[in-house]
Amino acid sequence: MKTIAIVNQKGGVGKTTTTVNLGAALVKRGYKVLLVDFDPQANATTHLGYAELSCKKEDVDNDYIYYEDHLSINGVLDDLLKHRDYVETLHKSVLHHEEGIDLIPCNIELAALEYPIQSSVASERKLEKLLNEFENDYDYCLIDCQPSLNVLPLNAMTAANLLLIPVATQGLAVKGLTDLLITATGVKAELNSELEVLGILFTFAEAHTNQTKDAIAGVSAAYKNDLPIFNSVIPKAVIGGETAMTGHSLFYKHGSCPLAQRYMELADEVIDSTKGDK
Repeated sequence: MKTIAIVNQKGGVGKTTTTVNLGAALVKRGYKVLLVDFDPQANATTHLGYAELSCKKEDVDNDYIYYEDHLSINGVLDDLLKHRDYVETLHKSVLHHEEGIDLIPCNIELAALEYPIQSSVASERKLEKLLNEFENDYDYCLIDCQPSLNVLPLNAMTAANLLLIPVATQGLAVKGLTDLLITATGVKAELNSELEVLGILFTFAEAHTNQTKDAIAGVSAAYKNDLPIFNSVIPKAVIGGETAMTGHSLFYKHGSCPLAQRYMELADEVIDSTKGDK
């Protein structure tokens, strides 16, 4: 199983949209894909239509059928931290989406586990221990990370083989990459010698604008000799935000739109880059 952490400590760069649509594109190419929502904001969980899982019971209508509280990545981590049997709960937590993607959801309660995880022995290896249970079940595991460099993204980097770094082509695109790459280098040196950068992915691109051109040029000049940069560029498109509210990926009803095709091209690059990998 190739495990890819989609990570950037900056918010609003398209991590969740990339996770969901790349996952759906890989499924369309015939691969078995597991998504792990590892962001307390639970955006991937909501994107795939499980909005009630990311809310507290008192915050939603009584007509909802509530998911068992412990059947989530945070529930499984809580079992692990308290030395309870977590394996059965872990497998029960996997949701099977109609598009063929499997998802381990989360909710806001994941944030409450940051300190207990940080205080535990081998704190950076908790997610790795959980995902080892699926090593022979999937071709790809995609981890949607929160926008920070705290213990949760560190767990994701330790569990992953590869990092996919979305970079929005707006503002100072290079700013922030340095800290992320220093952290990734430290994880590789101290925790996970297999960790590599799969590629930098430009997102929210607007063709023919100086802002997009400058952002791509700046990042390319700074990193093209050291890090892979995907040829696929994800354009800014209204349909991307609209689809995030439907409970599906772009491919469910809009598979022929330009944005979906860019994600399919990205999936093909990911497949080509990971051929022969463990």
